Amino acid sequence: MKKIILIFAFTLAAVSFLIVGCEMKTEEEIEKKAEESAEAAKESKEKVEKEAEKVAEVVEKKTEEIAQEAEKSVEKAEEKMEEAAKMAKESAEKVVKAMALGAEELKKEMAEKGKIIRKKEEVGEEATQQIEDSVITSKIKAKYAASPELSAFDISVDTSQGVVNLTGTVDSYGSVAKAIEIALDTEGVKEVEALLQVLLQVK
Repeated sequence: MKKIILIFAFTLAAVSFLIVGCEMKTEEEIEKKAEESAEAAKESKEKVEKEAEKVAEVVEKKTEEIAQEAEKSVEKAEEKMEEAAKMAKESAEKVVKAMALGAEELKKEMAEKGKIIRKKEEVGEEATQQIEDSVITSKIKAKYAASPELSAFDISVDTSQGVVNLTGTVDSYGSVAKAIEIALDTEGVKEVEALLQVLLQVK
């Protein structure tokens, strides 16, 4: 009987030892798996952060490139505007010279003839177009009102069959030239007759 009890006790002890060993082994495996998972998560996080940094660098670089291109476009546009303004100024100067609209020439002509007459040199098809005289007058007055050099209230405009008559007062012969130039540059105008009086500047 004692032998049976001893055998049973040894068997029970062996089984308990095996169970405890299995449990310890299972816990070690779980800890190991947890450590591996934590390490993998850490590596994944680092990888994502590196990719995010790369994307941020690419975006920053592209943004700088776009900003530089935009700046270059603005500079080119400004250059073109300056060039266009320069060409317009040179063209206006050529027109003034060609039409003998210099202050001294106008002053001399006004003294000799009492008025200044200028015809549009190149009329072409524009002169043959039937444009209402009232429309021509309105356009010229609107241009005078928009010009910082002239006063639409001091210059009277009358149009008959494409011939524009300007009367009133201006502050200089340069203003006379400007008024004539604007009138000639209006669609439908064939000729401009200016009887503008230049007010003497009191110093």
